[in-house]
Amino acid sequence: PSSKKKIDEKFKVLLILDILASNEAFNSLYGNSAGTVSILLEFINDLKLNMYHKDMGSLKEKLKKSFGGYEKVIKRAMSAINILEIYDRMLVEHNIMDEIDQTLELVSAVEKNKIKFDTLIFDGFYDLQKVQEILFGNIIKSAKNIYAIIYEDPRINEISGMQNDFLRFLKGCGNFEVKKVKPGHEIRVKKGEDIVRSLSTEDEVVSIARAIRYLNEKEKIKYGEMIITFPSMFTYIPYVDRIFKRYKIPYNASFEKPFISLPQII
Repeated sequence: PSSKKKIDEKFKVLLILDILASNEAFNSLYGNSAGTVSILLEFINDLKLNMYHKDMGSLKEKLKKSFGGYEKVIKRAMSAINILEIYDRMLVEHNIMDEIDQTLELVSAVEKNKIKFDTLIFDGFYDLQKVQEILFGNIIKSAKNIYAIIYEDPRINEISGMQNDFLRFLKGCGNFEVKKVKPGHEIRVKKGEDIVRSLSTEDEVVSIARAIRYLNEKEKIKYGEMIITFPSMFTYIPYVDRIFKRYKIPYNASFEKPFISLPQII
């Protein structure tokens, strides 16, 4: 086991707040609102999950090229990368790690201890992050029997440029025998309403709230009969709490509203 202590998402928020508070330039550029901290945390997680932080020089050049002419955007992007660099240094200095670093430590542990697996079952993956590719590739080499369940969805496949990253990854790992299994029943999906694109998290939750009100008022479906899932409750719960109240939608959540979003803390 590693000597480093693992931190959760709440502690990561506190670290970012500390970075913002200790740097006048960062503080004046971003402030310290819950929304800003949430966006910075999501940015840091995305960069680390896809291993972009391992080559900051190339990343900065790529962003400058992508945002050419938009000086304010470039300044914010460069500052966000600097925050990531400080964040990573703080983890090392305090002998702590986040869940992404823990995954990479697991990779090292499998290699170092020559851990072997008799049977591996992968289920439910679609968009694969680089960190997951590194971990899965490592344990696949150490496994005797490997099974992967892939859910094909023609509605997703029809979107231009969309591909199943997990399937692509598996094909690059060696020979997998593909067996197609028909579902036991048809999936109930309304035509033309499969995917709704939103410009922001705010817009996304608003569209969900409107859909819930429509189902309740027009389709006569009770609020208690609806289940809504989100990729990250920590990110979405402040929006859900505020927007659902505006639309007078009662709800129970599996995740408490984070303290960092409370007015008293702000």
